[in-house]
Amino acid sequence: MNTTNSIEMAVYSTMPESEINLDGSEEIIETQYGPIKVIIYGDKGGLPLVTFHDIGMNSDMNFNNFFTFLMPSKLMKRFCVYNINAPGQEFGASKLALDFTFPTMEGLASIVEDVVTHFGLKSFIGLGSGAGTNVLMRYATKHPSIVDALVLINPISQKAGWIEWRIEDCNQDSLKLYKSYFYYHQKPWNLALFVESFLNRNEINLLNLSKIPTLVIVGNNSAFIDESVYFNAQLNPKMTEWLKVSDSSGLVLEDRPAEVVQAFLLFIQGQGL
Repeated sequence: MNTTNSIEMAVYSTMPESEINLDGSEEIIETQYGPIKVIIYGDKGGLPLVTFHDIGMNSDMNFNNFFTFLMPSKLMKRFCVYNINAPGQEFGASKLALDFTFPTMEGLASIVEDVVTHFGLKSFIGLGSGAGTNVLMRYATKHPSIVDALVLINPISQKAGWIEWRIEDCNQDSLKLYKSYFYYHQKPWNLALFVESFLNRNEINLLNLSKIPTLVIVGNNSAFIDESVYFNAQLNPKMTEWLKVSDSSGLVLEDRPAEVVQAFLLFIQGQGL
């Protein structure tokens, strides 16, 4: 196992609350798998930050809490965030057709490529959660020169095996949030297609990721700890930070968003970005 580098927490200056705004613009992007929704925060002239969400989530559900805590940082003004939604996973999505071929995990990585091409991004920082980390890893292994850095929460790189969530360890408010989302918003058919694609994934060759600065984040009560340790051990220790967040389940963006934001800011500044 490689030696993990430590991250020291710090306090950063913030903007006044009146300047905090999570109202993003939406664009529908045509991809080889049909139209997908991208939600954009910030000026498109800023440093690109591309996100990809976990299974059972969408970009709003997965990352709004993170960006609510990140927005007060003056550093956030430097970024333009491109939140990619997998097909049929966004709020208000129509039921995908019975004959719709949901993309494989490689196919989802090609959607990232379509989005990068559409917006003319020369390089970007990738932020992924769960299944979204797998998508961004696949893109990065094929285009390492375009990815400035990766921030991966509960990274999953190995061949499937279903990963069971340890429900009893999860924050109850987070569980209520998930239940509300599934009940009111998520189309079960659309979700099932994403789950099937994820379960049929193959293992990723991580060789090219050794060239990319990577921050790995996992909660100390997460079911993903062993997976994250395995993943971290495959990377270049000089290019990798591994952070285990205390008192957190697998829903670390809900449990401890402030700690994740501080780690993100320190990591990005450490890369000179």
